[in-house]
Amino acid sequence: AIPKTISAASLGHDPLLRNLYRAARATFLSYRSLEQVTILMQSQDGAGQNTILEGTLYRSEALAANPEKETIGNLESKAHSLRWSGQ
Repeated sequence: AIPKTISAASLGHDPLLRNLYRAARATFLSYRSLEQVTILMQSQDGAGQNTILEGTLYRSEALAANPEKETIGNLESKAHSLRWSGQ
């Protein structure tokens, strides 16, 4: 069976998703008026920057989530949108 969506676990990108939440939480704690944030995780190579992950998170979900302890499935379900490279 072909999966309908590509998950972080299936890609082996668990650390990237956890870092996405860490970055969102740090942003929300620094900028208290923001209600949502879109974060791009990029790599640099000879051809320039490549976006690996783009994620949009809402304040309430990002601050309620524990990126250290929650399952990847829970983190994925709480994100407003996630787009992985090649998706």
